[in-house]
Amino acid sequence: MSSVVNWGWLPPIFAQASERLSAGLGELAGGATVWLAVTGLSRSGKTVFVTSLIHNLLSCAHNPNRMPLLGVVGERRLVAATVEAARADGLPQFPYLDNIERMATADWPAASK
Repeated sequence: MSSVVNWGWLPPIFAQASERLSAGLGELAGGATVWLAVTGLSRSGKTVFVTSLIHNLLSCAHNPNRMPLLGVVGERRLVAATVEAARADGLPQFPYLDNIERMATADWPAASK
């Protein structure tokens, strides 16, 4: 059942905020999952890119100035970000924590020839 609410009696800024909140309640209640696929040549930096992206998204909830040009962050709509456990669909979980640890210790893999 969907309901339509007339927010026209509110001042414009409150009406816009109320409409955005009403439209996003389902997303806020259930959370939004983003699936990411990155392709590229071997040794082109895909793992470093994805690790950095995850790290910055996790940091954005506490420091919105980290990625201000990303719409959801710049508009202060990012409430939280988490790394979820792998599901039963057969896809492995991205090794984010292992990658961060390796980057922090500068334990980079040897270049392939």
